Amino acid sequence: MFVTLEGIDGSGKSTVGRLLFKKILSEYPKLRPIFTREPGGFSSPSAEKIREIILDGNTDMSDWTEAILYSAARRIHLDGTIWPALKSNRLIICDRYIDSFYVYQGFGRGLGYDRVKKLTDLTIENTIPDLTLYFNLSFELSRERKFKVDKKELNRMDYEKEEFYKRLIHGYNIVIKDNPERIQVIDASASLKDVVDSCFKAIVKHPKFQQLLELHEQC
Repeated sequence: MFVTLEGIDGSGKSTVGRLLFKKILSEYPKLRPIFTREPGGFSSPSAEKIREIILDGNTDMSDWTEAILYSAARRIHLDGTIWPALKSNRLIICDRYIDSFYVYQGFGRGLGYDRVKKLTDLTIENTIPDLTLYFNLSFELSRERKFKVDKKELNRMDYEKEEFYKRLIHGYNIVIKDNPERIQVIDASASLKDVVDSCFKAIVKHPKFQQLLELHEQC
């Protein structure tokens, strides 16, 4: 089962993702869940190097160069992490995936939703998540959260202007409307415990999760 977490920076998805992974590992160890991220992937060194280039505040690149680097990192991540895990019937929780690309590059950078979808189609070979959890949070609250952390943890994306983030939120709303059967909206303004619980419930009640559970119980 392939689960992805989406939302603007500061929405809390990375923190929730780690806690969600630990909770599933504790309650369903047979599923051998993994937690990974994009761009990069904790077990994909080459993709992590590309991540460093993309997020480096001193990086000077065009928007299309950035998009191509994201796609290269995604393909490496698929080859080395996602596809092997799916083949082994593991549960994957991924912090960002194609919807971030559609939104950040298609809407945020203005490259066009349809154009970045075409690039994505070439990259992922129809590897679509079974479930996507979108962490819904206002720009104001996300910014407040982001700048409470150590500035060393921030990257160049965190310093984008408000107009950029407004375009992202608009983009996510369009992507959600296009994929109502796959994307579930989570209230990210709730307490951390409530958000983790909401995400956990959304995963375990999903038909794909039940299928995966039955498969592992037969082993």
